[in-house]
Amino acid sequence: MSPENPMVSIIIATYNRREELRTCLESVARQQDVDLEVLVVDDGSIDGTGEMLAEEFPEVRFIDEGESRCGPSHKRNVGMMAASGDFFLFLDSDVVLEDPLVVHRMQAALIADPTIGSVGGEIEVADGGADNVIGWNISSTGHFSAVPV
Repeated sequence: MSPENPMVSIIIATYNRREELRTCLESVARQQDVDLEVLVVDDGSIDGTGEMLAEEFPEVRFIDEGESRCGPSHKRNVGMMAASGDFFLFLDSDVVLEDPLVVHRMQAALIADPTIGSVGGEIEVADGGADNVIGWNISSTGHFSAVPV
């Protein structure tokens, strides 16, 4: 691990979410001040996900396990074993990182306090429509720390 700028591996499990994944990866590409590797682990998509990644995001490491259909937890584990980063960030393929410094701040929190095992941020959830968004803040317990984003 580089003490000044440890790499963050972003691991995204996906299944038939080509368009959502494109938007997710566009938001990941806007992240600043952080050394990233991005891995997408596919769970048997048949919607052209692999082709889209090869054409539009050649820097993303695509892991295609065929039609195994083992679910996102298994795919995240596969991604962790293939990753080379010092820290892991798991994203669902429909997540949009609106703040271009959010990964940098999460990384900084982990570097600043070695007793922190994981960090999370506010998750906005639409409840019945775009005009009714509620934010859920992940709270601190034990060695878990929430980072304001």
